[in-house]
Amino acid sequence: MAHFGSLPGRNEYEKRSVIFITGRNQPPLDYMDRQARAAFGNLGDPLSHNNLVALPTEQVEYWLSDRSPHKPLAINRSVFSNPHTEAIQSQIREAETVQAIARLRIVRADYQKRIFLLSNLPVEMPVDHLIGFSELMPDKLEMELITRGDIPLTPLGLEKMRPDLGLTKEAIKSDYRRSKADNPKLFLASLPALVRTSTMIATFKTGNKRKTSHSHLFLPKNYSGDPTISVFNHHTVAEVLLLLGPSWGEGNVEDLQLSFLFGPEDQH
Repeated sequence: MAHFGSLPGRNEYEKRSVIFITGRNQPPLDYMDRQARAAFGNLGDPLSHNNLVALPTEQVEYWLSDRSPHKPLAINRSVFSNPHTEAIQSQIREAETVQAIARLRIVRADYQKRIFLLSNLPVEMPVDHLIGFSELMPDKLEMELITRGDIPLTPLGLEKMRPDLGLTKEAIKSDYRRSKADNPKLFLASLPALVRTSTMIATFKTGNKRKTSHSHLFLPKNYSGDPTISVFNHHTVAEVLLLLGPSWGEGNVEDLQLSFLFGPEDQH
């Protein structure tokens, strides 16, 4: 961990694959005003001063990358009416966020790295995705997938296969209502692209009196989260049957289809 103001020149994050930048470097507003007087006070033009309790606002657009699916978006932010004072604020605040991003040394990186800006402040760097905080954080079922490597995609499947969780039927249904499990591709959004494209989905029918359709998601075998791994081992049909059988009943899983979740037609 590091804090704003201590970042320039630090290289210990160079070999990391992901960085989270929380908030922004925002000194008190009167500090910005004093810094502007110190830097520009002898230019001959008097500096205008704002009411720091009610600064004017301006609309600032996010710099979206070519890969971004978003239409142009902007946000209203407080600004100083004097351009010199506002330049000081930008140098201290936005430029410090850029310094934090640069700690990953992404220009000459051997693999794609990920940067999460936990802030709504536009910065002078292109952004691929704009998402809400609730979308960013894995929910309970996503955490189970990451921890165990597989997850049923129906409430009955979780009830059958994960009694160790100690959840009631109502609790399981509630977790699925709050989850993105009904959209498996979106369900994997927090995982690296190579892992997503290596994830498999099993669809099958099962039941004693009446057969119903179910599906089950499988990350690559023994996925450890190591960003340098480029070869993943996949589950076979026999391995999937071995996993499903004890919970659904031996010989009770029919019409099993195992395939990659993402096909060649998907964009990554």
